[in-house]
Amino acid sequence: MSETVTTSETVAASETVTTSETATTSETATASETTTTSEAGSVTSEVQGSEAGSVVSETVTTEEGAAPSQSAPGAAAGEAPDAGEPPLASERVAYTNDDYGFRVEHPSGYIVGAVSPEKLAPLDPKPVAAIAIMNPTLAASDVAELELPDFEIRIHPAEGAGSLQDWLTAHGFSNEGYLPAQPFQAANIAGLEVCVTTMLVPGCTYFVLGGEWVYQMAPASAEGEAIMHSFALVP
Repeated sequence: MSETVTTSETVAASETVTTSETATTSETATASETTTTSEAGSVTSEVQGSEAGSVVSETVTTEEGAAPSQSAPGAAAGEAPDAGEPPLASERVAYTNDDYGFRVEHPSGYIVGAVSPEKLAPLDPKPVAAIAIMNPTLAASDVAELELPDFEIRIHPAEGAGSLQDWLTAHGFSNEGYLPAQPFQAANIAGLEVCVTTMLVPGCTYFVLGGEWVYQMAPASAEGEAIMHSFALVP
């Protein structure tokens, strides 16, 4: 006497389980079981048995073609894969000016150059030198001479000023048209921020007193702000 048992089981996503079982009698024994999950895919198992032994085969499929128990590397089950870290900042290089004792860092490829004496002549107070740093796209344009650089630093003689505020007052940066100076802190230095009351661009410049020099920094872009915050005095 032998027995054939056929069992089908279906599991829906709502966790409702329906089981039906039928038993008949014949000279062979065969069992098959099918489990289907609508959201995760399906699992099909077949067991064939006889007096000589049994063979088990199992097929697992999902909508994505992967086993339901698998997930993306680094993600827990039920979680979306990590979208990844934001891109790294562009490579930065250091510009050091030994003549005036400072260093800044700027993106690789930016153009560094001295401001011409003709541009410095009408400035009051007139700096002894100025360095401009500009992104390469703007520097290569036909209107580069008319555009503000991303960052400009003007170097003034400190003239023995007892404090940075004394120097600003002596050179007219506390006069009408200027807001009261406010302290600012960068990564390596501290100084004073001076803003004009008009709509001039850039509206604010940043002053640092270091040894025999007063440094006036004028950032005109977000990248220029980053360059300014990298400013450091060097021996």
